[in-house]
Amino acid sequence: MRSQPKIELADCCLEQSKLHLIGDWTIESLSTSVIARVEAKIKHLALNDITGIDCARIYRLDTAGVLLLSKISAQVSDQTKKMELIGLNETHRNLMNNIAYLKQNIPPSRQVTQSAGQLAMLINQAGYQIFQLFGQSLNLLGFLGYVTTRLTRLFIRPLSLRWTSLISHLDRSGIQALPIVGLLSFLIGIVLSFQGVDQLTQFGAEIFTVNLVALSMTREMGVLITAILIAGRSGSSFTAEIGAMKINEEVDAIRTLGLNPIDVLVVPRILALIIVLPLLTFFANFMGIMGGGLMLWVILDIEPGQYVNLVQQAVSTTGFWLGIIKAPVFAFFIGLVSCFHGMRVRGSTEEVGLNTTRAVVESIFYVIMLDAVFSVIFSILKV
Repeated sequence: MRSQPKIELADCCLEQSKLHLIGDWTIESLSTSVIARVEAKIKHLALNDITGIDCARIYRLDTAGVLLLSKISAQVSDQTKKMELIGLNETHRNLMNNIAYLKQNIPPSRQVTQSAGQLAMLINQAGYQIFQLFGQSLNLLGFLGYVTTRLTRLFIRPLSLRWTSLISHLDRSGIQALPIVGLLSFLIGIVLSFQGVDQLTQFGAEIFTVNLVALSMTREMGVLITAILIAGRSGSSFTAEIGAMKINEEVDAIRTLGLNPIDVLVVPRILALIIVLPLLTFFANFMGIMGGGLMLWVILDIEPGQYVNLVQQAVSTTGFWLGIIKAPVFAFFIGLVSCFHGMRVRGSTEEVGLNTTRAVVESIFYVIMLDAVFSVIFSILKV
């Protein structure tokens, strides 16, 4: 039968200054409330008059009890005299000695410091994030395969495409995006021409600013800026719309009707981006070159007719198509990532915001990464 730990003073006058510890001092008996009661009783004793701690009536003792005994001994001891534990049997004495030895001889490599704890926490968080990224990459790869299968099916059965949805997304992602794409591209053309003139004037080569603006817009800036704008504008919209439908159980209703949510929600959006992004890129190139021409007309007095001739000399047909050919690839990945995160929404509206943010960030990341891959490939092919 378990005996609760007790602390009391002896009744005998000769032993009145001796502290007696009684009962089972084990982890089973030392609950939080028991430890608090023991510590409170220690504080209320006249500790200055205590000459010893009698442990003869401790029936059972384990590591938890040893740690509490050590704490009591330290509290009762003063600066000049260390209070000894007397009456311990041989087994309990050996346990006390072994724990004291281990506390004094722990190797430095095994001592847990605050800095080591923080480092371990950082490593743990990094490992968890890597694990999450790996799992998400596998899920995205599976989603890529499934969407590719559904797109391939359209070549066999083109009438299965939801044309109304496709035309609606062409309008929203394409026509309605023209003003913002055109304005930003026009301003970027102005900035490129101004900075180009500012730098090339030092070498007397300011006329080559035309080449700088034309090549930059057609090969890199036009498609890159357009893709980033579409990722932030249309990609976020795709994720939020599908995520809201998931929360409202509209996706489940689509399945109940015997329809495939990928065919209804994902395929039209991705096809719409694949169609409109090359057209938006062409429009962005035109507006950027026009903005650069306007700035050069102002600061270098290059006539519009002369500017057009110089642009035709600078940009070849191959160079023009090198920029356009990137657009469908960028569009596919923007649509894929946006719809993937929309389908991952679970539970609450907070998930919609989180997945929308992830979709935009990851879409821009994939766009820049793919642009770097295209640059390497074009450099190897010397085009």
